[in-house]
Amino acid sequence: MLDSLTVFLVPFFIVSLASLLILLLYPFTTSLSAKNKELAKRKLENFPEVSVIVPTYMEEDNIERKIDNLYGIDYPQDKLEVLVVDSGSTDDTRSIAEEKGVKVINLKKRGKIKAINHGVEESSYEHLLLTDADVFQNKNALKEALIHLVKGVGAVGGRSRIETDVLYQKSKKMYHERDWDLRSKESVLDSTASLDGKFILTKKEFFEDIDEEAYTDDLQLTVDIRKKGLRAIIPETVFVTEKTPDKVSEDIQQMRRRCSLSIGNSVQNLGIVKDLEKFQSIIFPVRRFLSYFLPFKLLVVSAFLILTSPLIFSFLVGLNIVLSVLKPQVFYYNILTFILLLSWKDYLLGRTLNGCRWD
Repeated sequence: MLDSLTVFLVPFFIVSLASLLILLLYPFTTSLSAKNKELAKRKLENFPEVSVIVPTYMEEDNIERKIDNLYGIDYPQDKLEVLVVDSGSTDDTRSIAEEKGVKVINLKKRGKIKAINHGVEESSYEHLLLTDADVFQNKNALKEALIHLVKGVGAVGGRSRIETDVLYQKSKKMYHERDWDLRSKESVLDSTASLDGKFILTKKEFFEDIDEEAYTDDLQLTVDIRKKGLRAIIPETVFVTEKTPDKVSEDIQQMRRRCSLSIGNSVQNLGIVKDLEKFQSIIFPVRRFLSYFLPFKLLVVSAFLILTSPLIFSFLVGLNIVLSVLKPQVFYYNILTFILLLSWKDYLLGRTLNGCRWD
């Protein structure tokens, strides 16, 4: 019985091991390919007018600071139009925004994608900045993004910084710093694996309504931009600061929700993999599907080693425990792998809501 099971696992073990190797080598090969290459820039001779769209739902704790942040950046205030598009908040989000003097739209319908699409329709200017209410950009972020919005580029994203003294959050911060570095290098080669809804600069001529059946706004926008033959990039010089949940349990729940949404959106866009551009044939499948299937590949490898080499399996488990204690990023990877497994459960059981609907 064990021999039959072992033989059955062999092809899955080989495929899993091969894909794990690809995942391990991908950052190195991407960095090597991007070495000595830079994103194209242009000289910013004037300051274009920009419509800033902030979709909100129950953001009374963040919206005042968000608006102050937008009007505190190094950019002419008279060139900015701030639109807060609210999805029927029952707290003071809208009243606080109205007191700050920005345009407030009460959409009443819940959903980030609906809010973004409606905000673009109501906006006055060609340049669009899509940004979340709980992130705050550095003073030069918009200028730096505009410098990189050159011919052939359809959208420019921002890198997220996590400010924290909590050990768990420090490990998350280290992981994300490496991930953002990798996204920037992907941008040099073709397009980033995904823009991030925290900060996306684009233009109306490149923007079409995001499909309201999509699970996420940012990954869907990345794919839509690439389908137009344009690139979606994240320069190293564009930063926002992210406000993360204070409690570890809340942070894990947020990550679980985000991962399940990304899985759903990746499945929706599986058809682009057939194209031979670097984003479609390498970046998107490796960074989305090979990464998202990581828990299953580890389970296959573990099952095979338990049946064939229990001593090696025990050694690897012990090594993982030691490294998790010594290196916070390894501990975080273990948590992330477990979260991915829970996210797949949510997606397969239909617990993941499409359309970016807020609960």
